[in-house]
Amino acid sequence: MSNCSAAEVLIVVDETIAVNGDSFGIGQFIELADHTLRDLNQHLVGSALPPLSTRILKEFKAGKLAQAFDDFDIVACMIFGHDGTGTTNSVDQNAFKKFIQERQGRCFATGDHARLGANLSGDLFGFRKLRTWDGPIAESSDSLDTRVRPSAAEVDTHPKPIFANWSWGPERRVHAVVDYCEEFPISFLPDHGHEGSLNLSPPKEDNWTVYDIAHAVVRTSRSNYCPQIVPILRIVEHSNGARLIADSTIHHWLNESWDGIASTNYLDQTRVYAQNILIHLLPQKYLEELGKSALVIANKNAKLREITQTDVLGRNASKAVWLQSPLLWRILRSLVHNPVNHGSYDSCVCVRAPSMSGLNTEAIPTLPEGSFESELGRAMLQYRKGLQPFT
Repeated sequence: MSNCSAAEVLIVVDETIAVNGDSFGIGQFIELADHTLRDLNQHLVGSALPPLSTRILKEFKAGKLAQAFDDFDIVACMIFGHDGTGTTNSVDQNAFKKFIQERQGRCFATGDHARLGANLSGDLFGFRKLRTWDGPIAESSDSLDTRVRPSAAEVDTHPKPIFANWSWGPERRVHAVVDYCEEFPISFLPDHGHEGSLNLSPPKEDNWTVYDIAHAVVRTSRSNYCPQIVPILRIVEHSNGARLIADSTIHHWLNESWDGIASTNYLDQTRVYAQNILIHLLPQKYLEELGKSALVIANKNAKLREITQTDVLGRNASKAVWLQSPLLWRILRSLVHNPVNHGSYDSCVCVRAPSMSGLNTEAIPTLPEGSFESELGRAMLQYRKGLQPFT
């Protein structure tokens, strides 16, 4: 790995997928990713961490993934596969496995129906078991269809409802990746007439924990009256901090899908979905540094005392951050929703999507130190004492 001036999120794009505004491309997501990282960099000024940026790897050929890991400071990776001729070879696969196992790397991958996308991710460590890379061809008897209206065109104007898993923590809230706002989960994403799919029963591996984050209703092309519930987003956490995120279909990310869903007023949910995944891929040291900035905002804006309580201080702190920077609020959500940090998702009690009403800082009662259950409140208490939060 060379000495670089920036830490980079590597976006690997198959040759059949455009990186500009073409309909079958992900140019809108790349623009969103660049904008998101630029905003986050403003909160890294003065820290020891290099700024974040994206690096696009296009026209993929065997060996290029390994070369990128060697030549650049890659801190996360996103792989969008489809129907290109380039494939990963054993050198790429070994480099990727080393990135995950030895550098605690974090990576996202998706593809399309049938074997579309298998050329890039189907043989990569972890992903080959998390997603189906040899599913049915389009319009076959068992191909998956999530269209709300089976006769709908390819361009998505009738988004599919998705169902977030509400099993995280004692409050049974949704995972940070599918949290939208106002205690409201992401509920719609672009759909398609022939979706890819995740493995219905992913294998269990030592030191890895699998979380199914969201599901959708699918039908097969000849069984429209026999719907099934299938996972569409899966996150795998390693005890060392590594993270893999698998998405069922590239049609959640394409320009044509984002343009189609824009007419339904659900484009913002799709963009937040993509942004949440990007945030959840950032290295832990970046999330913790950005989390400090969020705590500074909460401390200054909510006039917080050195005490905390889940339903009072925690909500006001969360609200203060949201009102000034929803992006940093999402950083906090990703931090607290991290089993590597806290041992289990059950420790997440407080950092919830806040009400958009004004702050009522005077209503915060004075409580004895130690009377708290809020993870955010605990972190803020440590911050006020000059300690490192989120440890």
